[in-house]
Amino acid sequence: MWSFINDERGLTEPYADLPAMALAVSGFVIFVALLAQAYAAYDEKAFIAEHYQDARNLAMKLTRDPALAADTRSDLIDAVKFDAVSRDRNATFDLMDRYGGHFGFMVKLEGGNYTGAIMNNTSSFGAAASIPVTVKLNDVQSVPGSLTVKLWRKR
Repeated sequence: MWSFINDERGLTEPYADLPAMALAVSGFVIFVALLAQAYAAYDEKAFIAEHYQDARNLAMKLTRDPALAADTRSDLIDAVKFDAVSRDRNATFDLMDRYGGHFGFMVKLEGGNYTGAIMNNTSSFGAAASIPVTVKLNDVQSVPGSLTVKLWRKR
């Protein structure tokens, strides 16, 4: 009755090893995908860690840039000038050419009820830094705010 267990002749079915091979290949593909995902996450975090200070330094430079600073005091960011630069493509490209050597960047200014941004093809990830600034809304009103710069690799 149980002679097939004790039969020493052995019989191999055709394609009997295909399920095992498919399982091994699937496991290898999943391992490679996880390894690639881990490397991509590490690369993004390393970029942020390496370039946070660059984003902060760029923000400090932009606060002193004559295209954005108030005429009377260089420690104020003029909201009217900021809006003019964000609307004028030539001024935006000039700013990007001046400061965006190896990186693309975006600048965002917030203060009180004012929000403005100068963008150039924003990327989904990058190193960002914010610094406190004073935003000149008009000749008589200035409010505390923040200037945020986000850097990413140019493609």
